[in-house]
Amino acid sequence: LALAKEEFSKLEVLTAEKITATQTVVEEIGQKADSEQARQKFEGFLQQLNGIGQVHTSYNEHVLEVFAAIQRGNMYEAESIAETVEQEENQLRHLARNSVPRSVVRSC
Repeated sequence: LALAKEEFSKLEVLTAEKITATQTVVEEIGQKADSEQARQKFEGFLQQLNGIGQVHTSYNEHVLEVFAAIQRGNMYEAESIAETVEQEENQLRHLARNSVPRSVVRSC
């Protein structure tokens, strides 16, 4: 359990860094946009990234709660929270597929 939690934490840090880097790039591009339409487009991307960041933060908190419940031996609680984790995973997948274009993310 400790190893799984450690590995999850490492991936969490990398994911959070990627989200932050992408937010920074999108914000910078938006500020340099040569038209109001382009600026608004990148502002929309930034809002979507902020939403992804919020769901990711909630997902991370819930995963850590699952680990804690397992450590306490409370499998019922762990299973209940895991259902929320699964919903957040699905939401993150959907947001990642349908928001910021991959070309923007790859440039980060």
